[in-house]
Amino acid sequence: MNYSGYASIHARHIPDKVCLIERTPATGGRRSFTWKEFNDEINRTSNFLAKELGVRHGDFVMHLQKDSLEWLVTYYAVIRLGAVVVPLNFRFETSDVLYAAEVCKPDVFILGSEFLGVVQPGQKNLPTIKNYICVGKDVPKDMIDFKTIQAYPDTSDALVEVDRDHDLAMMFTSGTTGKPKPVLHTHYSINNTAIGNGMTYFVQKDDNYLFFLPLYHSGTMFLWAPFYATGATGTIIRDFRDPKWIIEAVAEEKCTDVLFVVPIGIAVLNAIAKGDLQLENYDLSSWKYMEIGAQPVPFDIMKLLVEKLPCAVSNIYGITEGGGGGLFNLYPEDVLARPGSIGKPTFGVEAKIVGPTGEELPDGQVGELIFRTPRMMREYYSNPEKTK
Repeated sequence: MNYSGYASIHARHIPDKVCLIERTPATGGRRSFTWKEFNDEINRTSNFLAKELGVRHGDFVMHLQKDSLEWLVTYYAVIRLGAVVVPLNFRFETSDVLYAAEVCKPDVFILGSEFLGVVQPGQKNLPTIKNYICVGKDVPKDMIDFKTIQAYPDTSDALVEVDRDHDLAMMFTSGTTGKPKPVLHTHYSINNTAIGNGMTYFVQKDDNYLFFLPLYHSGTMFLWAPFYATGATGTIIRDFRDPKWIIEAVAEEKCTDVLFVVPIGIAVLNAIAKGDLQLENYDLSSWKYMEIGAQPVPFDIMKLLVEKLPCAVSNIYGITEGGGGGLFNLYPEDVLARPGSIGKPTFGVEAKIVGPTGEELPDGQVGELIFRTPRMMREYYSNPEKTK
């Protein structure tokens, strides 16, 4: 099944249910899509890409934007065609963009206008890119204004059926040395990520996932996956910079699930300690889960989060190669009882600790963590040695 097909299913079965909400607290802005509206915009964009720009099954499309409704529309529009989306880190510099393009040789580049200063200096060194699509203001004359696509009349079904092992996304993940590694995920692996995280967090259609961390990051995108697949709702905070905005969004949009990283957790706790954030003034009764991860979480921070927040707190671990956030989960009942642990494998993940020769080690021994899961990437692109 083409992973973008979930939106088509929801558009038929729950067309008027709210799919996405975008909040811009700095300006007081708020926009939203129903599932039908979201699916129509995906089809509109897919049809433009295919019929006007010639994007086809297997083509690579680079994607550099900050979180927004357009981020998600363009992402799903690419994969709907059986093309491969390449979401880039919004902290990439020109040299990083050139490196990514050298790896995937994209035909089309979709970018936010805030990244023109990064992309334009390298344009002459991007020979494979035939068309640039720019989302935002002050679009250069040599790029297609996304507003042109938003006015495109064709919203007919653009879904291209793909084999389960067909490539869906190339995600660049950085290690401690060397250049970012191109991780290739398939429709099958991301479907399994949606199923695994959905079973782990009991995601239901009335839930609402709040995201303010960047969508290019596997943790954010892959924790959104079960909400998308279930037909739930997602709420985006644009241009995030104030921890109070998280609490306001949870209260006003009835969000149920939020992903933190350690600096966000500390910022929320500091705001509470200073009296800038008084949780008792908000209706947070909808809030079920807060997951925190992407780096080790100090126990004193975890303890305070459990004490202060009105929801279950879990510590998660994952890697881009294995399907992102939630590969391992320290469940709420164990968070304070097992400090220093990263918990247990989640639904659909097998794991063990092995020694230098691959033998499984007994409890208490230090070794290498290995795991097996259908969420696993296909490969490091064009690098069989590193993949092995």
